[in-house]
Amino acid sequence: IRLTPGLMLTAEYTDKVVSKGVLTYRFPSSLQFELNYFVFDKNQTAIRHNYREQRRAIVSFPLKGRNFSAYSRLSADQIVLENSNYTTLEWLLSGSVKGVSANLSTYSLFIDEADPLVYSNLSLGIRFPKQIVVTPQVQYEYTQSKVVSLKCTIEKKIKKFGLINAFYEENIQSNF
Repeated sequence: IRLTPGLMLTAEYTDKVVSKGVLTYRFPSSLQFELNYFVFDKNQTAIRHNYREQRRAIVSFPLKGRNFSAYSRLSADQIVLENSNYTTLEWLLSGSVKGVSANLSTYSLFIDEADPLVYSNLSLGIRFPKQIVVTPQVQYEYTQSKVVSLKCTIEKKIKKFGLINAFYEENIQSNF
């Protein structure tokens, strides 16, 4: 249901499974707010998890300039289980300038009675001639104050129908 030109409400009910509600507001500047609320029937078996409720809030904003484009999103999720709760936060910043794309995602996980887990993934996509793309990635864990994973992917487009890729990954935390 469109309540105003920028405000929309959606709702869904699946008998003995879930009730959902989503409220979205988009400003003329493309700044967008979204609120989600889900209530799950405690005896439902259609969805493979044991959530009782899920609450989500999202703020997103695209940015455009003459030589770049970017997108930012901040989201918060609260999951209510029968005997505990946990909360996740995610901040995403993604953009591109002159054939180089960059993505930074930071995640936080907060569980009752446990230390929070906070880490970031940073990746770059670098385009080279002959349709070759190199993507280095690093994962940093703030709670341990160290790099926990490194990865580099090389991709080459093959004519109009295929892609070949190779990658190297080192999971420093697990020694894989």
